[in-house]
Amino acid sequence: MKRFGGAPAVLACIAAVALAACASDEKANGPVGGTGGAGGSAGAGAAGGTGGAGGAGGSTAPFCGDGELQAGEACDTGADNSDTRPDACRTDCTDARCGDRVIDGGELCDEGDGNSDAAVDGCRTDCQPARCGDGVVDSGEACDDGAANSDTTGDACRTTCKLATCGDLVVDEGEDCDDGEGGSAACTPACLRFNCGDGIHDRGEACDDGDGNSDTAPDACRADCSAPRCGDQVIDEGELCDDGTPAGDDGCANCRVEAGWACDETGCHEITCGDGVLDAAGGETCDDGDAFGGDGCSHTCQVEAGWSCRIPGSPCHEIRCGDGFVEGSESCDDNNTAGGDGCSGSCVIELKAPGSKHQIQGLVGHADPIWTVASNSCELGPAHAARRDAYEVINASGFGQTVTASVDWTTGGYLHAYVSPLTSQGGPTDCILGNDHIPGNPRRSEINLRIEPNQQVFFIASTSTANVPESYRIEIATDEPTCGDSMVTGGEVCDDGNAVDGDGCAADCGTIEAGYGCPLFGPCVLLPPPGFVINEVDYDNVGSPDAAEFVEIYNGTNVAIDLLDYAVYLVDGNEQDGTDQAFFYFNPNVSQLQPGEYMVLGSQGMSVAPGAHYTLLFNNSLTDNLLDVYGGVALVNTNTRSIIDSLSYEGSIGATRLSMFPAGTRYNLVEGTATTAEDSNLAEGSLCRMPNGEDANDASVDWAFCTTPTPGAANQL
Repeated sequence: MKRFGGAPAVLACIAAVALAACASDEKANGPVGGTGGAGGSAGAGAAGGTGGAGGAGGSTAPFCGDGELQAGEACDTGADNSDTRPDACRTDCTDARCGDRVIDGGELCDEGDGNSDAAVDGCRTDCQPARCGDGVVDSGEACDDGAANSDTTGDACRTTCKLATCGDLVVDEGEDCDDGEGGSAACTPACLRFNCGDGIHDRGEACDDGDGNSDTAPDACRADCSAPRCGDQVIDEGELCDDGTPAGDDGCANCRVEAGWACDETGCHEITCGDGVLDAAGGETCDDGDAFGGDGCSHTCQVEAGWSCRIPGSPCHEIRCGDGFVEGSESCDDNNTAGGDGCSGSCVIELKAPGSKHQIQGLVGHADPIWTVASNSCELGPAHAARRDAYEVINASGFGQTVTASVDWTTGGYLHAYVSPLTSQGGPTDCILGNDHIPGNPRRSEINLRIEPNQQVFFIASTSTANVPESYRIEIATDEPTCGDSMVTGGEVCDDGNAVDGDGCAADCGTIEAGYGCPLFGPCVLLPPPGFVINEVDYDNVGSPDAAEFVEIYNGTNVAIDLLDYAVYLVDGNEQDGTDQAFFYFNPNVSQLQPGEYMVLGSQGMSVAPGAHYTLLFNNSLTDNLLDVYGGVALVNTNTRSIIDSLSYEGSIGATRLSMFPAGTRYNLVEGTATTAEDSNLAEGSLCRMPNGEDANDASVDWAFCTTPTPGAANQL
C-alpha cells in the first residue's frame, strides 16, 4: 500500500508545475497561488495525514500606461497617453516634443524626421517655419546669410532678406553715396555723387569743367553738368541758331535757320534786303539801305564788282588801289600806286630785300559762301560757308627766298599758302602748305616755304565757323640768305646747316652732291643706289571701267628701302599747268622693301604674284585711277622732295607742279626721250621695263608694251 500511496502526490506535483507554467503566460496579472499539498497515506492501523496548506498568491509588476509614473518614464497618464493629441504624454511614456510629428504648444510646424535647417521652405528643427534669418534662401527671399544679415554693412544681405540696393542708406559697391530713396543735395536718388562744378567728371554727369561750366559760352559744359545741346539757347558748334525751342516759324527750327530768316546770338529776324541791316547768314554781302542796284549793292544785297560796302546802312564806294583802304581783292594799299615800296601798283604785298617783314592786323569777318575751308595739311574741311581773308604776296627780290608766315589767333584758325591765281574754291589742288596750329600752342599757326623770283602766293587766313568772326595778326617775313643756317634761301640750292663738303650739300650751298637728296630744311640724306624704279604700269584695261590697273615698284638695289619715306604721284598731263592729280603713300604696314622685292599699288581685288607686297590706289574700291591717256607717274622721296624715278606716257610732261613741293617749282617727268610705247584697251597688256628692272635713264629705251601683265613679278614681253 505504501508504494501506491505516493502516486497522488506525484500527480499533484505535476499539476502544480502545469499551473505554474500557465501562470507564467499571464501578462497583466501576478503569478497564481500554489495548490495545497496532498494528504499523507494512512498507516497501518492509523488515521491518514492532514493535507498541506495552499501556496501564497503571486504579486503584480508595474508597466507604461498603468497611470503610475515609474522609474524610466517621463510621464504616464494611463489611458490618456496619445501619439496624436498635442501636448499629451506619448504612448511610450515620453513627453510631447519637437520632431514627434504633432504640433504641440509653442510649435508652428512639426514634420518629424522631415524637419530641416537646410531645405528651402522646410519646417526647421526647432519646429518653426522657414523665415528670414535662418540662413536659407526661401521663397520670396533674395538672400539670407543668417546672423550675417545686416542693415548697416555695405553689400550685406539685409535683415529683410533683400539684396543691398541704392536707397537703403548704406553705401554699397558701385555707389558713390546713399542718402535714401529720395537722395539729397549731395547724392542723387541713383546713389551718384552730385557735385557739379568741382571739375571732376562724376558718374551721372555728362561733363564737368569746374569754373569753365557755362550756360552762355558756346560748346561749354553747362552749369548743371549737362552737355551743350540744341535748345539750350546757346549757338554751339554745328548749330546755326538756338532760340531754346525746337518749334519753327520763328526763324529757328531744330537749331537750323529757316528760309527767309537770319539768326545770330541775339535772336532771329526775317531777311529784308534794303533795311540797312547786313544779314550775312542770310546770304547778304551788303545792305546800303535801299533795294536798288548800280550803287555798289545790288537789289539782292550783293556787293557789285569793283565796289566796297564796308558799313551796313551807308553808301558803298568804288574800290581803287592807292586810296589807302585795303578792300576787295587788295592785299595792301599804301595810298599810292607806285611799286617797289612794299606794296605793288596793283596792291599786292612785295617781298623785297631779305629780312623784310610785313605785319597785318585783321578780322576774318567776310563770309564767302563758295569757299570750302581747308584744314591742316591742305585736306578739305567742312563744306559749309566759311570765313576767310586772302593776302597775295609777290617775291620781288630777284632770287628765291624762304618765307615764314605766322598767325596769332584770338581763339584759333587755319593758315594756308595757295598758288596764284586762285583757280578753285579752296580745294587741295592749289594748296601749297597748311597748318592749323603749332604743337602746344593752338592759338598760333606757322608755315615756312620757298618762293621763287616773281612768284605770287596767296596766304589765306580762315576759320571753320561761318557765324563767328576771328581776329588775327599775320607776320610775313623773309630770312637773310646765309649758307649754313639750315634754310634754303637766296641763291642757295641746299643748306644742311654747315659750310663743309662731303655731306650732301657743297660748302657754298650751291650744289647738291651726287647720291644725296636735300630737303628745304635740315640735313641732306643719302638716296638709294640706282635700281629703285617704277617697273610696270597698267593704266588702260580691256573694256570699261579699268578695274585691274596698277603701278609696280621694284627694288633692284642691294639695300632695303624704307617705304615710309616714299610716295607715288599720279600726274594728269591734260592739266594746263601740269598739276598732279593726287599722290599716295605706300602701305604703312610694309615698312621696308627688301632687295628683289616688288610693291604693287593696284585696284581692289586684283591678284598679284606670291611674295609681292600689295596696297590699294586711293585705298578704296574706285576704278580708273590712272589716266587712260597723257599721264605720268613719279616715285618721290618725300623727305628730300627728290624724284627717284618717273614715267610720262602718251606725251611729254616736262613741267609739272607736285603738291607739297616748293611753290613755283616745276618738274620734268621725261627721262631722256619720251617713250612711244602705249597701253591699250583693246588688247591685254601693260607698259613695262625691258629687261626687267633695267634703267638706262632713257624712256624710249627702257619702256615697251608687254602683252602679259605681271603685277608683282618679273616682266615678260
